[in-house]
Amino acid sequence: MDHLEEDQEIDLDVKVGGPVEAALRQSYFSPEPISIRQIAAEDTVAALTYEGTYRGGAGTAQALLTWLGYNGGLVNGPLRELHLSGPAHQDGRLVEPTILELQVLIIKP
Repeated sequence: MDHLEEDQEIDLDVKVGGPVEAALRQSYFSPEPISIRQIAAEDTVAALTYEGTYRGGAGTAQALLTWLGYNGGLVNGPLRELHLSGPAHQDGRLVEPTILELQVLIIKP
């Protein structure tokens, strides 16, 4: 299944990315619904990096898409969210500030 085309609150299609050692990729057997796939590198993305509180980052995706609209770019795939600052929670506590990078695949204007 590829990414979802509409918003929903249950039965989410979630993809999580991270480095996986080659030996594990070759030997890992996963029952449905979990699978390991390699994400292709993309040539053209629009990206935004945000540093601050999680609550303060709520509008970052909208800001990125607004910028893209003003600059004539067209979205060409799902939004990618990279958590550059590490886990959001440690020992049951929210770790802030966070550093997020949002990327969206685009077609250049």
